[in-house]
Amino acid sequence: MLAHVEARTTQLADREGRVPVERYTSQAQLERERAVLRQTPVAIAHVSELPRPGDFLSSDVAGVPVLVARGADGDVRAFANICRHRGTRLVTEACGHRKSFVCRYHAWTYGLDGALLHVPQADAFPSVRCEDTCLVALPSCVRHGFVWVTATPGLPCDPQLGPFGEALDAFGLAAHVVHRKAACVRQANWKLVIARAGTCARLRPCSTTDRCLFVHTMLIAGAAEQAHWDKTFDLIEGRVFQQEDLAIAESIQSTLGTPVDRAFRIGRLEQPICWFHDALDQATALP
Repeated sequence: MLAHVEARTTQLADREGRVPVERYTSQAQLERERAVLRQTPVAIAHVSELPRPGDFLSSDVAGVPVLVARGADGDVRAFANICRHRGTRLVTEACGHRKSFVCRYHAWTYGLDGALLHVPQADAFPSVRCEDTCLVALPSCVRHGFVWVTATPGLPCDPQLGPFGEALDAFGLAAHVVHRKAACVRQANWKLVIARAGTCARLRPCSTTDRCLFVHTMLIAGAAEQAHWDKTFDLIEGRVFQQEDLAIAESIQSTLGTPVDRAFRIGRLEQPICWFHDALDQATALP
């Protein structure tokens, strides 16, 4: 790469590529992708978003509602955000601070460690033992300054990032803090957004092929120059992401159902798109 910079050249693939439009419209393809994401560690938050015991946040990972909380012992834990009574989503806020989690349906109460603390009219549930009816724990860990979660109980949570993990450590991201965050649902397949802005933001595929949750988070090294970082965030969020990248992704999505081209042409300068699809194909082909 440095050689290309010095020579003012760029790397070209040997030939053009093709990506079938069906990759972006097939519900079966989306379900295979969601199955892979549920078995893969996903960075769900930065540690600075959970600074105190009692801090929590919620999100979805490939359709699985996830609750992450810092316990009284200081540890960060992840759970399925589902009450063990009748399946109500336990927490509806995106983030906050609590001493315990009380289900809004029938007030089953859980501790920050996921333990079931209280069941109203417990005599109506003679089979329920608090020690056996905790929130379902999800594998999680803190690496490179981020909280990682695997959305399937019992699987490992060990992000294998290779040299990329070393690069994250070199940036010292664990010592950074979240300055600002913005989230929106856009009418585009998540892979279209990956091709535009995925290197700078976090994505969550929705339950349909034509929608995704887009999350833009800015990390900064300290509290200085707030006005500068506010201006930078507004520029990237408002102009680069909303007016350009996401708007283009939605424009492409709007044409996918037409009987015109059934495959995208990927130029010799755009090969990372093909690499991404090749990796995804390999992952979704796993049993």
